[in-house]
Amino acid sequence: GGNPLLLLETLRAQWLSGTWSGPKLPRTDRVGSLLESTVRRLKPHARRLAAWLALSGGRYDSAVASRVLARGDAGVVSDWAELAAEGIVRGFGFTHDLYRDTVLALTPEPEAAALHAAIARHIPESADPPAAHVAASHLVQAHLHAQAGSRYKDLALAFRAQRRHDDESLCWQSALGCFRAADPDGDALLGAEA
Repeated sequence: GGNPLLLLETLRAQWLSGTWSGPKLPRTDRVGSLLESTVRRLKPHARRLAAWLALSGGRYDSAVASRVLARGDAGVVSDWAELAAEGIVRGFGFTHDLYRDTVLALTPEPEAAALHAAIARHIPESADPPAAHVAASHLVQAHLHAQAGSRYKDLALAFRAQRRHDDESLCWQSALGCFRAADPDGDALLGAEA
């Protein structure tokens, strides 16, 4: 996939500069400006949907997007249509990683943190280990370290019950790091379970 104009502009810049950076094409200034102007033109709800898509892993699910963004199905469908009309998305994801990177770069930190928190809230506490790990990661990105620590602690206990000691150890380390980030005396929050 991808955008032929972006490819041509990148190849042109590589040819003119006499450089080649390997299998992954770099983002040229001209391409970067084009991508940024396209993303900046979006209506606020469409930009927020693009930010959610970038932060959540890049796979579109309208039901999840509606819940996380607290926007009705019709609104999310309309926002997705705007993203598709601008050539930012196709199918269930971004047309190019450069669009994802541009959206991430243009999303202010407070908005990104709020979206990470919203994404984590919509992953049940009883989720399977991979989903629980994703939730904890989003909580860390949202700077909700105590909540992330609790998720990692629960994961460590689940791994202990499954006798997956390497995974358990990693989760205890993550929990401790989160609790320390939340409170320098966070070790006490782990309790006697460790």
